[in-house]
Amino acid sequence: MKKKRLIEAIRSSRNILITAHINPDLDAICSQLALSEYLRQIGKRATLLNNDEVPERYSFIGGLARIKKSPARIRKAFDLVIVLDCGDLNRTGQVQNLISSKTQIVNIDHHVSNDGFGHINCVDTRSSSTGEVIYDLFSGKPFTLTRKIAIYLYVAIMTDTGSFRYSNTSAKTHRIVSELMRFDIPNDKLYEQIYESIPFEDFFQFAKIIGKLKQFYGGRVICFEFDKKLQERFSLDFDLRETTLNFLKQVKGVELIIIFSYMESQRTRVNFR
Repeated sequence: MKKKRLIEAIRSSRNILITAHINPDLDAICSQLALSEYLRQIGKRATLLNNDEVPERYSFIGGLARIKKSPARIRKAFDLVIVLDCGDLNRTGQVQNLISSKTQIVNIDHHVSNDGFGHINCVDTRSSSTGEVIYDLFSGKPFTLTRKIAIYLYVAIMTDTGSFRYSNTSAKTHRIVSELMRFDIPNDKLYEQIYESIPFEDFFQFAKIIGKLKQFYGGRVICFEFDKKLQERFSLDFDLRETTLNFLKQVKGVELIIIFSYMESQRTRVNFR
């Protein structure tokens, strides 16, 4: 029923906006791109817009130039906004300022923390990723899975499951990926570009700071503080937070990782894993 309502909402809309959360990850970005490709198949063109710019390190993914930033510059009125991978509307940042009382909101997500903010809520907490939800919603007529869409969805699912290592990876996840793999996806190349392309200077700097972590409760809790000066030592091609989180998750006995990152004056980002 939700799928039918969703397709009807898309067909009846003239100006569609597809957005995702602030500081978008590959699940959010690739879900945006996959969804826009599906909409093209039924003659719908959508504006892709996020609060923040897509990181340069993701440039190997085709189509990124279509995703705009700087919501304040947009003067277009949208009658349908599709929000991806967001637990609440505030996570879209300044993009929410483009939503009026007349705008219909579609909420597509997989997080258990989602508060059901949309007029149409397609939230499946059993799914591994928003990419998996997109696959479920748009598989079958009137849509066709293409190689381009398959690659977008594969990257979305692979990254949000930690390369199929996390507990959110289900038998269904593997069935979907097996369907995507029919399109001769270069999974080895994608993995290399995402996880094995750290510039040497960034690796050198990372090795110097990793020992400065703070341990609590016998090493079960680890904290890191990334001030502005420290972050400026790394290139834009290096995701300091994600690399640190992924590295420390490999340490035996660690149950909680907390990272405090400087964002701007009087504003700090806190990551929990």
